Amino acid sequence: MYTKDGVKTFTAGEDLAKGRRVKLSSGSGTQVEYADAADDYIGVTLAAADSGDSVPVALKRAYPGTVEVEAAAAISAGATIYGAADGKVGTTSSGTDKFGVALEAASAAGAVIEAVMDD
Repeated sequence: MYTKDGVKTFTAGEDLAKGRRVKLSSGSGTQVEYADAADDYIGVTLAAADSGDSVPVALKRAYPGTVEVEAAAAISAGATIYGAADGKVGTTSSGTDKFGVALEAASAAGAVIEAVMDD
């Protein structure tokens, strides 16, 4: 099986919201769960999914466009963003590679913004 246009479908290992960073579940190549601040991630969910359902993921280093991500706190447009808890993004580095750049400002936690994944 191959991936087209940088999107691959996985099985949700927990209830997942749209626009959150995910990692492979331990010991699995087909199931994903939220990536926390210090976790490396494989991509961003393009839709919400209940645990056990299929979820499309925009793969980092493969997805050709921008993505919508959920902010963990207020973010300025143009800010460098990093992974935060529960798959969200923020401006504080927690030992992970940077996620990318915010193209829009987030007024508070829970805001969904457009960003460039450059990891």
